[in-house]
Amino acid sequence: MTKTMSNELLPYQLSKRAAKELKKIKKSDQALYRKMSEAIIAIRLDPDSGDAKKGDLKGYSCLDVHHRGTNYELCYALRENDEGQLILVILLGHAKIFIRN
Repeated sequence: MTKTMSNELLPYQLSKRAAKELKKIKKSDQALYRKMSEAIIAIRLDPDSGDAKKGDLKGYSCLDVHHRGTNYELCYALRENDEGQLILVILLGHAKIFIRN
């Protein structure tokens, strides 16, 4: 990825699964919801803020979100749409779901 940090927020779209998970987090843990929201804003400001993945997730990046001793990940990929760049958040949740072989 090229460095594209700016003061402008890129548009984004949550996958159905990510939207459902974020809604569940919002109801159960406001502090974690705020951290996830801040992570989404960080990605929208600087798409290079996450770590590039290898293997099955090649082409995607993930950003760690630490909360109460648990590591969560926000996994995303940049995609082009009619208006320009689009960030698609493909998954979010416990980091262990991204480690499966």
